[in-house]
Amino acid sequence: MIRRAFTNQSRIVASVMAVYTIAAALGFHRDFADPNAMMHFLKNISITGGLLQIVALGAGTLSIDGAALQSHPRLTGKRIVRRG
Repeated sequence: MIRRAFTNQSRIVASVMAVYTIAAALGFHRDFADPNAMMHFLKNISITGGLLQIVALGAGTLSIDGAALQSHPRLTGKRIVRRG
C-alpha cells in the first residue's frame, strides 16, 4: 500500500526541487565577481542538471518507483496471464 503511494512521485519531486534550486541559485548567488558565489551558483546549476535527468529518465530500477513498477504489472501496462 505504501509503495503505491510513492509510484511516479520521483519525477514530480525532482521537478519541484529543480525549480527550487534554480530559484536559490538566482536569489542567493548573484554576485559573479565573487569566486565563492560563482562556485555555489555553478554547483546549484549542476544539481539542477541531475534533477532534470531524473525528470527525463525516471528514478531507475533500484528506486522505490522502480520496485513498485516491477512488482505491479498493472502499473507497467503488462497483461496479467492467469493459468490453471
